[in-house]
Amino acid sequence: MIDGQEDTYLNWFYDHYSYNQSPITPEAREEYIKQYSKPCAMSAGFEYYRAIFEDAKQNKEYAKEKLLDMPILTIGGEAALGNLTITSFQKVANNVTGITLPNTGHFIPEERPNFLTKHIIEFFK
Repeated sequence: MIDGQEDTYLNWFYDHYSYNQSPITPEAREEYIKQYSKPCAMSAGFEYYRAIFEDAKQNKEYAKEKLLDMPILTIGGEAALGNLTITSFQKVANNVTGITLPNTGHFIPEERPNFLTKHIIEFFK
């Protein structure tokens, strides 16, 4: 369904899942579309969503007991379910640092690159 129409598919996501579209420039979009138009390039993303119901079932089982003790950093955009990501990890892990970015959507590296870089470096120190 998407083969040959990657531009329509990807532009829809950039238009609807970013809070601030300006950092995702036309040139950046062209490059993403070029790369995702290669054979099988979209497969991983589709597999993630294909498995989502099985993942949900497994995660419900895993959430019965907090088994993860390593530090976990989760960063989510407020306009893209950022709080849901944090609470999901808190159900299975004991040491979660969660950050929800206001005025940010799904594309954090594009929308807030400096903030993201700063917090990843701090986390791994």
